[in-house]
Amino acid sequence: MWNDLAYDPKLNLLYFGTGNAIPWNRYVRNAENVSGDDLYIASIMAINPDTGQYVWHFQTTPGDAWDYDSDEHLILADIKIDGTKRSVIMQANKNGFFYVLDRKTGDFISGNNFVEQNWAKNLDPKTGHPIPEQSPYDGGQGKLTWPSPFGAHNWQDGSFSLKTGLVYIPANDVPFLYQVEQQKFKTPVTGWDTGLNLAAGALPPGMDPLLQTAPIQSAIAGKLIAWDPAKQRAAWTVNYPMPWNGGTLATAGNLVFQGTADGRFVAYNAGNGDVLWQHNLPNGIIAAP
Repeated sequence: MWNDLAYDPKLNLLYFGTGNAIPWNRYVRNAENVSGDDLYIASIMAINPDTGQYVWHFQTTPGDAWDYDSDEHLILADIKIDGTKRSVIMQANKNGFFYVLDRKTGDFISGNNFVEQNWAKNLDPKTGHPIPEQSPYDGGQGKLTWPSPFGAHNWQDGSFSLKTGLVYIPANDVPFLYQVEQQKFKTPVTGWDTGLNLAAGALPPGMDPLLQTAPIQSAIAGKLIAWDPAKQRAAWTVNYPMPWNGGTLATAGNLVFQGTADGRFVAYNAGNGDVLWQHNLPNGIIAAP
């Protein structure tokens, strides 16, 4: 647990997300039970804050093999879904899917991918569990996978507007080559290891990195996504030339503020994404306003 917590005073429930397991490669981590879920990694959890007693959990990435932890910003809201007002907890997860859960029971209400992804076929419409594509470790060359361990959304907070009913997500579009280590993996005595060949995506020896700038830049991007959690689709999107942009702030004045990785502090119209004001700063911005 390394990021935001949320609290519902009426239900007296404390919510938090949990991290991934080490090593990332589940075929190394769980050689004897590869099909296991590894509770309670990559989960959204609810406990009684007075006693610490477990109340419910929802695992976003069972048996996670991609570093898709669930520590991203948790949003509590009351929204209308199919004409019925629901008290929900929402998360734009690192794995690229946006989840809407009943915050009293943890039951899955809906989910959809808010960025392009290729690690899962879809979510099971009843349980919300992902239906993975082939393992990222199948084949000696590995698999170029979206999202990367940077996450489709990481620790930069999103925000929710009562005025528009939209969630404003600082999103990343970055691939990653998952490839097993060429030498037999050995669990380290101390520290941690991924169980992957992290050098697989590096440039060949002697190649000028400046010559590779264009193809590398074309493969990565960032976005500000105004997401409709009731309809599970984007209302509008602003594209950025690079990922890792700042958290967002939605206001009652129908504004959304965000700092960008290229050093701009911007105010958008929360309803349609029009730029209303911006100011250049001398550095990239990561934190929320």
